[in-house]
Amino acid sequence: MGNSNGGMERYVALTEKYPMYQGGFIWDFIDQGLLTQTKYGEKYLAYGGDFEDRPTDYNFCVNGIIFADRKVSPKMQEVKYNYQMFRIEVSKNQVTITNKHLFIGTEDYTLDFEVLRDGKLYNQGTLAIDIPAGKTKQIDLPIDEMILPGEYAITAKLCLKEDNLWAKRGHEAAFGQMVYKVEDEVQNKISEKVIVADCDVNFGVRGEHFHIIYSKSYGGMISYKYKGKECISAMPMPNFWHAPTDNDNGNKMAHRYAQWKIASLYPTVKDIITSWDETKAVITYVYQLPTVPATTCQVTYTTYGYGEVQVEMKYEGTVGLSEMPEFGMIMKLPNEYNHVTWYGYGPDENYRDRKEGARLGIFKNKVLDNVLPYVIPQECGNKTGVRWAKVTDERGNGLLIKSEEMEFSALPYTPHELENATHHYELPKSMHTVLKMSLKQMGIGGDDSWGACPLDEYLISSHENMCFKWSMKVI
Repeated sequence: MGNSNGGMERYVALTEKYPMYQGGFIWDFIDQGLLTQTKYGEKYLAYGGDFEDRPTDYNFCVNGIIFADRKVSPKMQEVKYNYQMFRIEVSKNQVTITNKHLFIGTEDYTLDFEVLRDGKLYNQGTLAIDIPAGKTKQIDLPIDEMILPGEYAITAKLCLKEDNLWAKRGHEAAFGQMVYKVEDEVQNKISEKVIVADCDVNFGVRGEHFHIIYSKSYGGMISYKYKGKECISAMPMPNFWHAPTDNDNGNKMAHRYAQWKIASLYPTVKDIITSWDETKAVITYVYQLPTVPATTCQVTYTTYGYGEVQVEMKYEGTVGLSEMPEFGMIMKLPNEYNHVTWYGYGPDENYRDRKEGARLGIFKNKVLDNVLPYVIPQECGNKTGVRWAKVTDERGNGLLIKSEEMEFSALPYTPHELENATHHYELPKSMHTVLKMSLKQMGIGGDDSWGACPLDEYLISSHENMCFKWSMKVI
């Protein structure tokens, strides 16, 4: 149901480990919802209870990998990968392909490969292949050893040679990818000077084209102006919450983890530490979180003269608290910043336990595209393994968010706004673009929708120390 299918690869792995294993079932194929309209004429997909039918199971029949309007759900990205009939293992200059068909060879397919360097196409080609049913072959790829510094993603895929009854020529039937880096010497950035004003109420930092105000009374960055234009709508704050999914509601996640929603909404600053030199200014906020037992986290902003703000969020593990739904930060931008480009995994949303079918690359969409039409609004639009993301207006002005690796989403709503709606027409008129940058988010699960939790390795223990580093800069 809803945002689901996490951990599905575990079932598929059993089919290879145990030859007699018969597999499981995805229940169902298509959401069972009916197109109707509100009394104000707004069209929406209705589910149980929307027709004054009582008793009802509400949205319990909305449990497909295809939406009720026959559009493909992002869950299909994972399902397709797990069901593909070729296992493709890629190395730097070879690919090993196992044909899992019982009778069909690869005569209808070509082997296409591409090499991305830092997300941009670097090399590509097509090879003929001949792998009988049930056989495995190792194929050399005509790729030279990479010596230029950068991150390389090598993708190999089997594509149809000609139109077929079930797909068109060029359709990708299976893929595999490997990622590696060629390291470069670390370049020290030459920083311009900053001007600092450490006042009673605010801590101001000014560079050649930017001016940032950190509030001591409100406890965060309240202004980030570039050439006089304000770039943020609300200050970045620690975030430990996501809007519950159908699986979360089924296993009572919100009941168990409610303290982390409160901690996201109502932290208070207990200490502020400032320091600076000619090229950078540093301010640290120590937040008291309203949990039982009480705990804290701290956020440090380091502002450099060239305009970049490096952010570090630290949490000391506390025994006695439940797992966290998420560990990261949230901020609001003006809603004119509605274009998203990211270098990470995509093209569809993906999660810690649902990313086998995603691939590394540079992808683009609109902020509104990340609100997936799950019948009940819920957590959606997340991307894993994000190295950088640009959130811009029509002219390309906006923010560049970077991290060594993070989870990221850009939506027109906060998690709390999503959670408060039971239909999409109940969502408020969007006034902001809401960014979430996370070290990690708990898995979404999917073994069932009436009690099963995500697997233990996809939960976030609050007993362990955590540190999340990311940066932002106006572009």
